[in-house]
This record gives sequence, C-alpha cells and structure tokens, in this order.
Amino acid sequence: MLGSDQYLVDILDSAQEACPYMWVNGEKYVFSEHVIQKGISMFATLVDLTRRIPKIQTTGDMEELKKLITSFDVEWCAYEKAYISELIIIENDARRFILALKQSVGDDRAFVEAIGEVNAVANPEGTGRSDFDYKLLSHCKRLKSDSAAVQSLCARVVAAFTNLEKFARTVDVDLIDP
Repeated sequence: MLGSDQYLVDILDSAQEACPYMWVNGEKYVFSEHVIQKGISMFATLVDLTRRIPKIQTTGDMEELKKLITSFDVEWCAYEKAYISELIIIENDARRFILALKQSVGDDRAFVEAIGEVNAVANPEGTGRSDFDYKLLSHCKRLKSDSAAVQSLCARVVAAFTNLEKFARTVDVDLIDP
C-alpha cells in the first residue's frame, strides 16, 4: 500500500519465481493464469523502477520517481490480493482433513478413518498409514485378557484415541497451517 513499508519478501519471491503451482499435503494446487500474470507484471514493474532510479538520481525528477513507485505499489497490491486470495482457498481445502477429524468426534468409526487420513497426509514419506481399521479400537475397548502385554497395548490404543479426541474437540481449524 502506498506510504507503507509492509512489503513482504515472500510475496516478491512468489512473483519473481512465477511458479504456477504449489504442493500442500501431497496435493498439487495450480495457481490461476490471472495470479501468474499479476506476479509477472508486478515484478516487471519493479525491474523497470530499479532500472530507472540511476537516471532519476542524476536528474532529481521526484515526480517521475513518485509515478514509478505508485505504479509499482498498484501492481504489488493487485498481485498480493490475487495471490493471497488463492492461498486462502488452497489453505481452506488443505485443512479439510483436520476439519473431518473434528467433525467426526463422537462417531468412533468415522473418527478412526479420519485419523488414518490425517496420518497419511502428515507423513508422506511412506510412514503415514491410512489403513488402520475401527476393529482395533473396538476390540481394545471391550477386550478382557489375562495377558499383561495385550492389556498394555490395548490401554495405549484407547489412550491414544482418547487423546486425539480431546485434541479434535479443542483444535481451532483456522489456526492450522497446512
């Protein structure tokens, strides 16, 4: 914004790179052509500004400098608005796993499935699993065994489930940064 020193370097980097996509939670999100073009235009305006500054320094033409800076600021704001708007859409979509987890509290079967989905996207290197089944939790909740090892394992499964339920009840989905 004109008169403000709040230009974020990340915004400039994204415009300079003109990367048409980003990966979030293992999914590819493609930026619109509108965003890419706004970034290219903004960066070109910055290059033009920096190219003309030496001449302005010698001539002292402050009106020309003001015009160039205003033009850059307008381009920056247009790109920032378009880019951030699409980032918000991407983040909202990427949060769907945590939202599903939160919404499934109280339905053990759906909650276990949601845990698997969160685990799979949170651990993309092959260690994340989405194949856990409700049967394990169900058996552990009602299993009575003479084996201390089985009792200990089941107690840990139920405790982990209970802790995740507590987390899901209290998490503010809007604060999750995918």
